[in-house]
Amino acid sequence: MRMTSPSTLIFGEAKDLHIVTVLSKLTDNTVPLIIDFSRFGKDYIASYVTDGSQQICTIRDKHGNRFILDSVDKVWWRRPQPFSSNEKLAKHIRPYVAEEHRCFWGGVLSTFSEAIWFNDLDKNRMIDRKINQLKIASLVGFKIPDTCVTSDEHSAKRFLEKHDNKVIFKSFSGSEDFWQPTRPYLETYFRHLKSLSCCPVIFQEYIDADCEYRVTVIEGQIFAAMKNTSKSRYKYDTRIDCALRHEASSLSLHVEKQLHQFMQFSGIRYGAFDLILSKTGELFFIEVNPAGQFLYIEAETGLQISSAMGAALSSGKGTVSINEDDEEIKTAYMNDIFSNIVKDKVTHIKDYN
Repeated sequence: MRMTSPSTLIFGEAKDLHIVTVLSKLTDNTVPLIIDFSRFGKDYIASYVTDGSQQICTIRDKHGNRFILDSVDKVWWRRPQPFSSNEKLAKHIRPYVAEEHRCFWGGVLSTFSEAIWFNDLDKNRMIDRKINQLKIASLVGFKIPDTCVTSDEHSAKRFLEKHDNKVIFKSFSGSEDFWQPTRPYLETYFRHLKSLSCCPVIFQEYIDADCEYRVTVIEGQIFAAMKNTSKSRYKYDTRIDCALRHEASSLSLHVEKQLHQFMQFSGIRYGAFDLILSKTGELFFIEVNPAGQFLYIEAETGLQISSAMGAALSSGKGTVSINEDDEEIKTAYMNDIFSNIVKDKVTHIKDYN
């Protein structure tokens, strides 16, 4: 069995192609560990122990390999998976277990404050908020489309009237069950505006653009890719037209400065920006994805983005050794949890005498 002190933690799925590709770009002396929250309790278990002044987090996988998280130097918050539910547990217990998982790992993650994060958890969470993105983009000098984020039909109607209905709308997020791209507002939708009270929507003025930029920034390195959208068959969201391709491009020093300022202001080290160039020559900030995909850009342009990510995550602080004494462990699903199995239950003492 192995005993490992990883230098680089990667949170996501082992089958994620971005992770697989970046792993191949790490330096030989880097010791990575992929942590998939959806496999917690199945493929691995974990402990956090304090002993005097010593504080240690240990992970053991189902093969008995032990990972001591005492040398973590780099952390990639790639795309963490949600904790999976143990279907053998009673339904009323599952939310409690999920919250205990979040609290445990939230505490463990806070101990890596000295590590270099891509990106810091709190800053990643804040910059993932689209309203906050627009605020910061405006502060650093980017032009942004007129925007109305609302659950108020009257606010939406005023915004639509101001822009003569030349407006697009989109959501904050999406899921496997419900996802739609950016769509144009049509006058036939007017009677549905009252449904906004159920869920807010992002409305923005439509910018007629012939050029779109996807800009990946890693630790100050800028990789710009451009897509000619003049002949797009769906100009409201060019992701829909799969025939369009990116090509390597460059940005003015002024725009690069704005990107650096955005990264510095938001405190993130990785970001995938979407910018568009209008027919009138104005560059607009649309959004930034703090965990945006980049392999498709690399495949289309030849830009060495994964190599830059690998270099940023490389560290020689980890170690690997052999420990024959460790045994394989079983992480089979149980049908109840320790706190509920123990027989001694404590209740309130209501005798006030």
